[in-house]
Amino acid sequence: MTDNLLQYFMLSAAQTVKLHAEILKPMPQNAPCQARVEVKLMPARNDAEPNSASSYVLGIRLGCDGFPPGSQDQERLFSLELVVNLVYTQASGEPISFDYFVAHHGSLARQVYPLLQLQANALLQQLGLGMVRLPLDIMGTSAQDSTVRLH
Repeated sequence: MTDNLLQYFMLSAAQTVKLHAEILKPMPQNAPCQARVEVKLMPARNDAEPNSASSYVLGIRLGCDGFPPGSQDQERLFSLELVVNLVYTQASGEPISFDYFVAHHGSLARQVYPLLQLQANALLQQLGLGMVRLPLDIMGTSAQDSTVRLH
């Protein structure tokens, strides 16, 4: 069996459960800033379908904080948080256990990150922070660390 769960699972539902963005300190239009992006993956059993052994939820939290250039993280300029729950249902292969899903869920995040990135960029644009550009892709994560930090 391969570590790439995309070969076995299909995305069957998606729901945005939290969407929050705010400017914490006024800043001039097009002022330089640095943004820290964090993507946290949270696999869970699908309680909505207890009889389905191969349907799991992957929660994804995308957080983004902006700071002045060279800042030591003391004065945040803006903050953004986007939380989405994705339901993946196994479509092929032998039934995959929840433990195996947890160990290899990072391969699924790359499928949906571009959609989260587009939604987050639209929020930043609405806040007047069009100069902030989020990464276009994320790297895979290991089973031990399901948080990806991008600068």
